[in-house]
Amino acid sequence: MFPTIYSMQYVQLDIEFAMYFVVLSVLIASIAAFAAIGLNARIGQYSFIQGNIWVVLASLALSLGIWSMHFIGMSAIHIQDNMKINYILTILSILPTVVILYLCFVLINKERAKFRDYILASILMGTAIAVMHYMGVSSMTFEHVKYEYNYVMVTGSLLAAVVLSAVALSILIHYKKHKNFIGVQTVVALLLGVAISSTHYLGLEAMTFYKETAFMDTHGQTPHNMKTMNLIVTISVFVIIMLIFGASVIDRYTSHRLKILDALTRIPNRHAFMNAIHSEKQAHSLAMVSFANLEMATGQYDFVVDDLVVEKIATALKGNLPSMTTVYRLKEHTFVIAAMDQQATIELLQVLEKKMKRFSKGFSVGKDHIIMPAVCSVAVGDSLMLLKDLHANVMLVEQHPGTSYDFSIIHYNARYHTRQFTEQLLLDLQKSLERRELYLMYQPKIFPRHKTVDSVEALIRWEHSTYGFLSPGVFIPVLEAHNRINEVTDWVIEEVCKQLHQWKNQQHMPTKVSINIPGPYLTTNRLKIHLLNMVAKYELQPEQIELEITETSFVKSIEEARKAVDYYRTTGFDVALDDFGIGVSSLAYLKDFRFTTLKIDKSFVDHIPSSPKDCSIMQSIISLGKSLNMKVVAEGIEKKEQVRFLLATNREILIQGYYYAKPLKSQDLAVWLNQEKFDYDQQNFISHG
Repeated sequence: MFPTIYSMQYVQLDIEFAMYFVVLSVLIASIAAFAAIGLNARIGQYSFIQGNIWVVLASLALSLGIWSMHFIGMSAIHIQDNMKINYILTILSILPTVVILYLCFVLINKERAKFRDYILASILMGTAIAVMHYMGVSSMTFEHVKYEYNYVMVTGSLLAAVVLSAVALSILIHYKKHKNFIGVQTVVALLLGVAISSTHYLGLEAMTFYKETAFMDTHGQTPHNMKTMNLIVTISVFVIIMLIFGASVIDRYTSHRLKILDALTRIPNRHAFMNAIHSEKQAHSLAMVSFANLEMATGQYDFVVDDLVVEKIATALKGNLPSMTTVYRLKEHTFVIAAMDQQATIELLQVLEKKMKRFSKGFSVGKDHIIMPAVCSVAVGDSLMLLKDLHANVMLVEQHPGTSYDFSIIHYNARYHTRQFTEQLLLDLQKSLERRELYLMYQPKIFPRHKTVDSVEALIRWEHSTYGFLSPGVFIPVLEAHNRINEVTDWVIEEVCKQLHQWKNQQHMPTKVSINIPGPYLTTNRLKIHLLNMVAKYELQPEQIELEITETSFVKSIEEARKAVDYYRTTGFDVALDDFGIGVSSLAYLKDFRFTTLKIDKSFVDHIPSSPKDCSIMQSIISLGKSLNMKVVAEGIEKKEQVRFLLATNREILIQGYYYAKPLKSQDLAVWLNQEKFDYDQQNFISHG
């Protein structure tokens, strides 16, 4: 039926849709939705770009898709009349959509979003789609054509937008952690593409167009500005969406570069080296340059001097290296250089002779002259060898009892540097346990604000009858590699429980001890049974034991590890996440695991307070831990300035390190604890007697 006012002067127009433009518009909307979902998924992942920026980019991507889809969709119908475009209204139509979609993404990203949040997000997304469409239509005016709306169908278009958005968002939320997230992303993108295009075309179906009777013979033409708009929109949406995808690519590349380069020296780090090993990279030779007691050698100086020394070492190592070689910094005092072919090996050995002589002369830093003992271990293959095998050989050289830090270059000798050392350790393990050559030391965790000791950490040591004192860094990897670490952990647990039982009747002694649990052992029934048996045997409470685990505990199965942590927490044991920050997934673990304590890795502590970047990182980690109601422990504290900075950041922090106490045997710990109080401006307890 024609409206009365149009009955004589206007004739209703029949509108048809060009399927080419319909398909293109749906495709554009789906691509934009796919991009937006991918960008939004980057929130919470290890990223160079902050999470809120990803939300803005996701909102912008989807808004541009809706905006572009609308104008392409308008090309799907042909109105026989001249049309004008209000450019101001056209540009402004994208702004409310960006804002509304931003609020929508904020709602679905909430940590503990409720059902009403999802409903509101669906309404917002449907509203954003509708607002863009109807504002876009309002920006177009015709010379001899008028139109009116069927508001029942308008309401239907709005409901379609909301319902389809709700379906898409529910799928996205329910399957956001699905292993095939790309598949989920594709399905949701297609649904949103249909939601966007359905709203548009239902909105057009809700419109009835009338043309003045006097101008029925004039066909009009698509104005130049409409053709230009279509061209600009089509090009712009692809360019901008590609730029937004590019932001993700650039972010991933930047994050990757930060991940594989040492922050101080800007040379490849341990992660890069391990990547090379895991990819089965080959080399002709490998040289490892290790500095003994680098921390002690520079400990009397401030952190700026420490960094300058490390930079000088790295510069000296990098300088004049032959081609086909790569240098890595494995840890603070260890560097390796890989030579890719025989000629590079020959040249590298010549260069290393000069470098070791250079190191023997020490380094001048300001008015100070620092000499650090060093040794160079070299493994050369008859031909190309796997990097992991070369690394194993240089480790045998470096760990051999006969290796001394006298600036010498020691070549791997298969007859001399055999695995007999490893085999002997494994053979001697049981006897050493019986002879108590393995023993525990305890390092206090200090609560400076209350001038108390919160707990102690049990640390294992080995005084071997043949090789003498062995560092845990030497024998623990051997035990782990040969599946002997679990029995040693069982021994540690019993020794700790026995010690806690003995301390019951001693004044001032700790009532809680932390025990390091190897990663694969965490999820075993053997550990559960042994812990409960020992707690019962020595009449202890589970709360007296804290289990310290690292991210390696989660490598095989995050879900199994989470269940194990839940079990120990429910049983009453505390669980600490050790070495926090050195793995790229730590933030995700904090969200999914019921940890009681967060232990900040020493690498974040070493350069505070002199490094503003490290200070900012430390402040963020401490705030994060406290916001999650966790205890926060800073490890490796050795200087007063570090303590002052940490306490200024948060008075509730716990401190562990040589500044207050080195690891102590039980009897020495008793003497140390017998002091009455301590102050963070002093390195030891202060007696009042």
